[in-house]
Amino acid sequence: WNIVCNDAVKSFELHIFDRWGNLVFETQDKLAFWMGNVNGGTHFAANGIYFYRAVLRGDNYEVRSMEGSIALIR
Repeated sequence: WNIVCNDAVKSFELHIFDRWGNLVFETQDKLAFWMGNVNGGTHFAANGIYFYRAVLRGDNYEVRSMEGSIALIR
């Protein structure tokens, strides 16, 4: 995620989904991170696998997309 904090990134979107495809977190703040919460931060997400999709846009209009999974274990 080092590229996320780079000043060359002009816009950023991060979406995290549960295994059923439900959106559990989203942000456009490149310095924000997911704390493992759901429902706007009022509840903790269950242990399990979550999927993320991030889209970064650079100052030269380059678009970079990243996808993957996160294992949440408390």
